[in-house]
Amino acid sequence: MQKKNTHTKIHTRRNTHARAAALRGLEARMVIALFCAALCSVGVYIYFVSATIVHAVVAKDTQHEIVNAHSRIAELEAAYLAHKDALTPEHAAELGFQAIAAKHFVERTRYLGRADARAAQ
Repeated sequence: MQKKNTHTKIHTRRNTHARAAALRGLEARMVIALFCAALCSVGVYIYFVSATIVHAVVAKDTQHEIVNAHSRIAELEAAYLAHKDALTPEHAAELGFQAIAAKHFVERTRYLGRADARAAQ
């Protein structure tokens, strides 16, 4: 009986060692997987922070361009009004413009999304 008992103890020890080795291998794979996940998380975090900074800078530049465009439009409107007030029928005649006797207009009507142009009199 003692042989059987000794054989069972050896068999149990081998199983225990095999299980411990398997658990160590599993633990090592889990640590590597967690490290990779943490590294990917840090990379994604850095990407999104840098993307946010870039978008904020682009938005600021766009806002500056909008302000410049509004200023330019205001300048052009002021110039237009100044030139419009200076234009009179007498000045137009001096430049060679003539009054038109017969006027023709183009009317645009829509039928099912298609544009149809025809002369109206």
